[in-house]
Amino acid sequence: MVGKLPQGLAPEDVGALLSHVPLPGEGGLEGEVEWVRVVLGELQRNGCAEVFSVEQFVGDAVAYADGWVAKGKRKEKVNYTWSRTFP
Repeated sequence: MVGKLPQGLAPEDVGALLSHVPLPGEGGLEGEVEWVRVVLGELQRNGCAEVFSVEQFVGDAVAYADGWVAKGKRKEKVNYTWSRTFP
């Protein structure tokens, strides 16, 4: 799970934590993927995301996205943590 605030942390605190992470530029997918890596790491370090392998997640996400594009799909839910079910 990503985004559940730990007790004592407000949304503004998360904004402050992430304010130093520069937004990706016009460089394309690599910059955006790196931004996701950095943000997920920051969220994990501050208790705002469950601990999981960010590298494995990024690799899986890019592979799934490539597959969806190849099949002409736009959206699909994937339960990455395997510890919860989707409604």
